[in-house]
Amino acid sequence: MVNKLDKIGLFFLADLFTKSVYYVKVNGFGAYLKKILLSIAELLVKHQEAVLFEKDLSKITGPIHPKREVNIQIGTLNDVPRLTQLLPQWSVRIFRDRLLRGDIFFTAQIGNQIVHQTWISFKDKWVPLLNKKIVLREKEAYLYHSYTAPEFRGKNVFPTVISKVLRYLKAQGYKKCFFLVDLKAHRSTRAYERILGTNNGTTISYWRILGCRNYRYEPYRGVK
Repeated sequence: MVNKLDKIGLFFLADLFTKSVYYVKVNGFGAYLKKILLSIAELLVKHQEAVLFEKDLSKITGPIHPKREVNIQIGTLNDVPRLTQLLPQWSVRIFRDRLLRGDIFFTAQIGNQIVHQTWISFKDKWVPLLNKKIVLREKEAYLYHSYTAPEFRGKNVFPTVISKVLRYLKAQGYKKCFFLVDLKAHRSTRAYERILGTNNGTTISYWRILGCRNYRYEPYRGVK
């Protein structure tokens, strides 16, 4: 039954509805309508810029410490319902599907509250942002969907988690990992810069015009 529902898109529609309701609640119907109109326009023409950061795990530095004590650990299936408290626009099913595919996630917790999550994939990963796949070789990993609760940003929680993830991957024998960041997300981009430096990234400029795609790659020079 699950497979049949997936095929006809019912689960996708349910997830889309959940995200839409949350977006209207947080941003208002006007902002939601603007987002819909922009999405329609992007069916014809879309331009996106992102940075693909790369980290050689043989060159990681020492641990980073947060400004507030947090408990960092690998998440389990039992933690999934609490992820929806941090990200109410995401469904439990999506997180469970990721675990079934072999992805793992790290959390930072204060008491019983999850204040940060970061996911890691060990297989090729489709990236809707650029409409392409991140291809991984043996002993390579891809970090994605990092999110910190707004009230805990600027307290070194995110860099502390990433630092621990890098050391974990190195201990497991992984050689390299990647992170893709939307260049519009200046805060996240600068956070990765502090961890990796500007010499470890590639700027990817993506254009899609009437179904035709074009990609341009150049060394990352830092946030302008």
